[in-house]
Amino acid sequence: MAAASSLAAEARRFTQAWLRGCAQIAFCDSPPTGLLVVAGIALVAPLAGIGALIGALFGTVAGRVTRVYARDEWAWGLAGFNPAIVGLMCGGLVASREIGVPLVLGALGASVALDVAFRRLLGRLRLPALSLAAVTTLYLGSLLVAPAGAWLWVDAPGNAFLPYGLLGAALLSTAAAIKAPFPAAWALLLGAVALLAGMLAGYEPAEIVGLWGVAVPLASFGMHAVFLRNSLAGLAAGTLAAMFAAAAWWGWQASLLGDWLPPLVMPFIVGVWLSFLSMRVVAACSAGQRARWLVLHRLIAARREGRGVVALVQRVSDAPPLGFVSGIWLDPNLPRSAFTRAQLASSPGIRRAYWEAAERLRAESERLPRGPLQGRVERLCARRWIDALIVQDVMWRRVELPGAKAFSLHGNLERARCLDCGEESPWPPRALWRRVDLRCATCQGPLAPGVTPYGTEPDAIIVQRLADLAASCGLALVLGDDAPEPA
Repeated sequence: MAAASSLAAEARRFTQAWLRGCAQIAFCDSPPTGLLVVAGIALVAPLAGIGALIGALFGTVAGRVTRVYARDEWAWGLAGFNPAIVGLMCGGLVASREIGVPLVLGALGASVALDVAFRRLLGRLRLPALSLAAVTTLYLGSLLVAPAGAWLWVDAPGNAFLPYGLLGAALLSTAAAIKAPFPAAWALLLGAVALLAGMLAGYEPAEIVGLWGVAVPLASFGMHAVFLRNSLAGLAAGTLAAMFAAAAWWGWQASLLGDWLPPLVMPFIVGVWLSFLSMRVVAACSAGQRARWLVLHRLIAARREGRGVVALVQRVSDAPPLGFVSGIWLDPNLPRSAFTRAQLASSPGIRRAYWEAAERLRAESERLPRGPLQGRVERLCARRWIDALIVQDVMWRRVELPGAKAFSLHGNLERARCLDCGEESPWPPRALWRRVDLRCATCQGPLAPGVTPYGTEPDAIIVQRLADLAASCGLALVLGDDAPEPA
């Protein structure tokens, strides 16, 4: 009983993978849509529908036996759809005995082998192989045994367009709508636009069926429903793919290639590839990033409502330098815990070590170039987009921040600070702090570098400023770039 149950489950999985292989012809992926796709093809050319079923069966068996596809890829029908296309195109020729069964079996096997090779090759370029293996197999076979273009809908009945073609198209559209309704409707709309453009150019619909019935809707639906599923970017990419596919189809027909080979689905493949490459260029450009426009929208809304805008910046310049976060700039003979506010206030020796460490940090900071983020932050401040700036830099005198209040979470190496009253003063000359234990001119409290070591408790003044900003802030922006150390 257990063996029979296991066999039945395996047969069910195999049948589902087989039908999904047929569905993948139209970028669908469920067994019911596979039946609709085969039925739609069979209404136009019955032998082509049978050929698609046999081809998908061959590919599903080959993928299961050879295991050249991952289990999940095989289960989703990716092993079957290239042989299904080959079988679709060869069905009429087999029935008319223009080619023999051994040649067709060889073509089906070649499509599987080529698909594996193309997937590995194009995977390095981050491009989908699509049905390139099937098209390559058909072209090679056509060049060997038949005149150019002789395999395209060889056995289609004379009345294939009306009514059978429309009924078949309705079934294919239904399958696409089950997969993704809006992308399917958009693909139909673009196909109708391509048909209208061709008719206005003086062509009969049957003459350009490869344009409006294959290249344009497949390219649009594939990008919109599969690769960038149900997204605004998918809508744009699908429309772009359809335009590229239409241009490739017309270019193919107008070139010498049109006299040798039919375009089949190559314009669709070219359209999808060019759309992929175009979207990569757009994604690499900051103007094409959705987050950029979302931030701009929030900034404009904050300005209209009169709310304050606070920017929290990881690094305005390239300071803090290497070692600030890890604490290696401090005296290696003293633990980081020795440099707390209380320890500094009570020990002249620790204050002296802190002055020495801060001087080394200043020297290192002086050698660092301006960071890539600095100019952008300065421009935002100059245009009054930012009201207050919170930075982690400890030395930022080179940063021009017109129109914005700014302070650092870790203090400022350009200033000295009283440990009692918090009064700040300019950085004293080196000869002075090395000889004298400096005192505040206001309260006579001990002076120390105006910087708080990373990992120690923030200064009370800074905490109060943060609380004041939080009370008045309507929008907070977090800005930053790649740092040599996490902060």
